[in-house]
Formats: sequence, C-alpha cells, structure tokens
Amino acid sequence: LRIMFDTHGPAEGSIEAPLTVLAGLQQKGLVRHIGLSNVTPAQIAEGRRIAEIVCVQNQYNLAHRGDDALIDDLAR
Repeated sequence: LRIMFDTHGPAEGSIEAPLTVLAGLQQKGLVRHIGLSNVTPAQIAEGRRIAEIVCVQNQYNLAHRGDDALIDDLAR
C-alpha cells in the first residue's frame, strides 16, 4: 500500500481506510502479504494494529538517510 499524502515523501495522515480494505481481502485469501510504502513511524504503528505488516519500503539510499532510526526500529 503506497501512501501518497505528499509527493515529496512520507506525511502524516490516517491509513486506516485503505488498509482495512486490504486486511479484509487478506482474510478472504485474496491477498497474501501486506507491505507499506512511503509511510511514517506513526502510520506503521497504525498499520500494525490493523494487519500484519511484512515490509516497509521508504526511500532510503546514500543520499536519503532520514529513516535511519526507523530502520533500526523495524529491525528490532
């Protein structure tokens, strides 16, 4: 699920509505895994309350290192 509240990177906002739809499809066996893209730590926490999140794909490379703390938290 790619969140696009801001085209320049993650921005705060609720992801409950679209994620609840995906979680319902997962319960019906139509979706195997749910991952998030372009999200904030708060949105990841919200997502984990709704469904199992198996991956997070935010922009991260040598030039964009703003998510160092988030990556450490996800690794734990």
